[in-house]
Amino acid sequence: MYMSVVQLPALKLHWNVSMRNQVVAKAMTRDRFHEIVSALHISDNDRQPARDDPNYDRIFKVRELLTNLGKHFEEYADFEEVLSVDEAMIPFKGKLGLKRYMMKKPKKWGVKVWCLGGWSGYIYKFSIDGDNLEELTEDELEELEFGIGSSGHTVLSLLHGVPPGTEVFLDNYFASPALLYKLKQLQIPAACTMRAYRTEKCPLKHERELKKEGRGSMDFCRSADPEGVLLVKWYDNKDVIVASNSYSVAPITKVRRYDKTKKKYTFVNCPAVIQAYNKGMGGVDRSDQLVSFYRYR
Repeated sequence: MYMSVVQLPALKLHWNVSMRNQVVAKAMTRDRFHEIVSALHISDNDRQPARDDPNYDRIFKVRELLTNLGKHFEEYADFEEVLSVDEAMIPFKGKLGLKRYMMKKPKKWGVKVWCLGGWSGYIYKFSIDGDNLEELTEDELEELEFGIGSSGHTVLSLLHGVPPGTEVFLDNYFASPALLYKLKQLQIPAACTMRAYRTEKCPLKHERELKKEGRGSMDFCRSADPEGVLLVKWYDNKDVIVASNSYSVAPITKVRRYDKTKKKYTFVNCPAVIQAYNKGMGGVDRSDQLVSFYRYR
């Protein structure tokens, strides 16, 4: 941990004559350090089930470590009032079945992790994408049939134990009206961006119509039932769809944007649900930023 904070271009430089780091060099010799690192195991490989075993665990080698980390992450910090669910990437380019490619991430290859994070950047819960031991109960399997899907199940698993009334913001990968309905029943106010094909044919204006009306134009629709879900399509540089089970369009505020045709800044209308989402989302991204300061490059 100390070497991750006091970083040098190469590990061996901590023992180098001209760049010697006394805290590291006095604790252990270079060869002894590399010997331990090369043989370090978190779990007993002799207890690992075979690949054809029904109990085979893809992350067996680090399962015990991850379980303990997850337990203590949640135990030693109270939930913040605003949480977000998003993915993070652990950079890795070696041979691994769990390795994923994400084009828009700074580190494109690695292990994808689903995270529940606070606005401060603290991660309360996490799960590894591709973990084959994520078991579903009968009720959870029933939820999958009602449109929540496996991505929605990931959200519900991460939010288990979160106090009612906690605001939660989601990435569009997880979003669906069915998930927002479920969170409403759990008394968890939520908002999320939503992909157009997941709106269940909600009659919102087409992007062409909003573009003609100008920047800041919007259209919205709310379901009629008591557990209503609001969908808002707002046009900025392009259209974006945001859904919520608690937030509203009002009050409409003004946001500053640069007008390329007039070559000056102007103010355009912005619904309250968009403002709430922009403010509440980003806890996991903040965590990524904080971790990057201490990650060996």
